[in-house]
Amino acid sequence: MPTRLLHVSRDPNYIYLCENDEIPRAAKYTTLSHCWGSVVLGTTLTTNIGERKRGIKIDSRVQTFQDAVEVTRRLKVEYIWIDCLCIVQDSRQDWQRESLMGSVYGNSYCDIAATASADGRGGLFRERDPRAVQPCIVGLDMWGAKRYHYLSDFYAWWRDFERSPLNVRAWVLQERLLSPRVLHFARDQLVWECNELQASERYPTGVRAPLPAAESPRIFRIIAQEQEQKPKQKKRARRKQGKQDIFEIWGPVAQAYSGCAITKDTDRLVALHGIATTAQKVLGCRYIAGLWERRLESQLGWNVMNPQTSHRPTEHVAPSWSWASVKGEVELFPCGNPREQVGYGCGNLCQVLEIQDPAAEEEHGAAFISRAVLVVRCFLVPIAVVPVSQDDWTDELDEEWRVERDGSEEHGPKHQGGTADRETATEEEIGAQWGGDYVEMAGGGKAPWVTLYRSSDGGSRQLFMLREQDVGDESLLTESHERWLMPTWSFHGSVRGVVLERQPDNGGQFRRCAYFECGLGQEKTRFWNCCLDFVAGAPDGLEKRRFDAVLGPVASGRGAWEKCELGDGVEQFVVSLV
Repeated sequence: MPTRLLHVSRDPNYIYLCENDEIPRAAKYTTLSHCWGSVVLGTTLTTNIGERKRGIKIDSRVQTFQDAVEVTRRLKVEYIWIDCLCIVQDSRQDWQRESLMGSVYGNSYCDIAATASADGRGGLFRERDPRAVQPCIVGLDMWGAKRYHYLSDFYAWWRDFERSPLNVRAWVLQERLLSPRVLHFARDQLVWECNELQASERYPTGVRAPLPAAESPRIFRIIAQEQEQKPKQKKRARRKQGKQDIFEIWGPVAQAYSGCAITKDTDRLVALHGIATTAQKVLGCRYIAGLWERRLESQLGWNVMNPQTSHRPTEHVAPSWSWASVKGEVELFPCGNPREQVGYGCGNLCQVLEIQDPAAEEEHGAAFISRAVLVVRCFLVPIAVVPVSQDDWTDELDEEWRVERDGSEEHGPKHQGGTADRETATEEEIGAQWGGDYVEMAGGGKAPWVTLYRSSDGGSRQLFMLREQDVGDESLLTESHERWLMPTWSFHGSVRGVVLERQPDNGGQFRRCAYFECGLGQEKTRFWNCCLDFVAGAPDGLEKRRFDAVLGPVASGRGAWEKCELGDGVEQFVVSLV
């Protein structure tokens, strides 16, 4: 039961703020999901909480609140929870406690969503022609029989509902996922969400969402609640399946969340806390800054969906290895069980040895800001990051950037992974392009940089890279930093990993600055051999340890990428990621 609720049935013209001890334990209540916007909502403060308990005149509230009270009464429910009225807004202690209570929505009777309203003035109800939302059914003669089909705009659900003013807000995703049922007041119709289906007035028997991300809220609710509602099923089997299901759905949930807007950057982890707490009950493992301790290695290889619009905010929110450190939509890959995916060429290429998380000792500390450090055993490959324009993107780029076996700076990138030698580059290749022209990359995206690494044959090879830029630091990658590729995960035969940048002023720790991919076939084998070569000939200043077994598909022999073997006494690097 929430700390406070609003009683709506005592007087038709007033609502009353009630403390927890005044509310019957079995009382049902609704919740309200809404956009605050720029309108003054008349919040509850330490100075007026007594006045709120004596009664709030309904017609003095914004239209959305008035309509939500009317809907609650029509549902024959006596109480409603509205955040700005039930949380004391100028009390940090009250706000922290209530904002982390995912159970407020999880225990509600129904969530009322002002889906089409950008602020409190919009309300729930709209004037409309009901005929406009009636299903359009078309009869077609097929194979000698008449069949009937719905005719619809394929992307209407996504455009008019998923991207509505309310559903693009980060806080609202938590409310949708945790509520047992949601009644949306959309632009032209009512929409219903619960465990059994997503439906609307146009499609009362159910909506088949056109995009997988639109299914995430319903699937998440089903998985979480099934774990508590199947006491007759064998507990071990139920929990094992639940863990796997949560891992599979966490990627789409995080992607949907990262693409939503949030007013305060420092709220990015807070607004996800309720979802994470629910998932943690199923997984039973540690939650760290948007990722999970179990199978953490496979989760490190996330990438931004649009490098041009994504960025890291000025104020610290999460460590660079976490997707929560970036403002913008990200993609997380399925973190399935590596043992079950060996036949598909999947497996870890690094190992998290230790997680140092000082905030974990504080109450709710890690829910707000995370400064966790990962100590990782890995391979490293030194690189140079070279800017190019679309006109200069040619297959001959490799020939222009030769690297001698001794790593001489006179022939290209520094062996230690610093910057490209601009003295040997042509004006067309680099000089005029440091401003950030873009080159078409795989998948239709654009990136202003090409990553080059030294191959065993003395040449330089290029990789697909998606950078994560910092606010106000457009030229970050042009500065003289030491950078390395760290492979993290083998996925269906390709290599995925992160680009690291060393921070001399921070004890030599590393921060993530980009994501990279290495393709199949000969390129993949060439990259792996480069990993093995650099371990043997790495310069001083990089920590190496000898391990009993090597991580990765190749331990003995060369070019045997597909073969997973273990070897004794293998050296690998150990880095601290912040």
